[in-house]
Amino acid sequence: MMGELSGASAYTGYLLVAYGVTALVVIANIVVARHRFRATRRRLQQQLDRRAGRGA
Repeated sequence: MMGELSGASAYTGYLLVAYGVTALVVIANIVVARHRFRATRRRLQQQLDRRAGRGA
C-alpha cells in the first residue's frame, strides 16, 4: 500500500501541470469561441440592418 502511494507521488507534479495546461486550453477555447460568436452576430446584424435599409 505505501509503495503504491510513494510511486504515485512521483507523478503528482506531472499530473498537476498536465491538468493545469488542459484547463488553460479549455478556458482559452471557450473565451475565443465566445468572442468570435459575438463578432459574427454583430456583423450579421449589421448586414441585416443594411438590407432592411435601417442604416449603415
